[in-house]
Amino acid sequence: MTTDSLLEDLRHSRTDLSALVEKVRDTRRDLVIVSAHAVDAWRVREPDVWRKVHEWLATEGVEVRVI
Repeated sequence: MTTDSLLEDLRHSRTDLSALVEKVRDTRRDLVIVSAHAVDAWRVREPDVWRKVHEWLATEGVEVRVI
């Protein structure tokens, strides 16, 4: 999945995951730290969207560290 197509999918999401994707895209980070509370909320509200973003992060070589 390309970044642009992912962001297009996220446009209709009820989450703030598009901001995370844009931040990673713009800064080329290789590590993202997110709160467990945020991950839990994404998994409950839109599990398929979180799965897509998590897969995209892995494809981009970005480690997700949950605290």
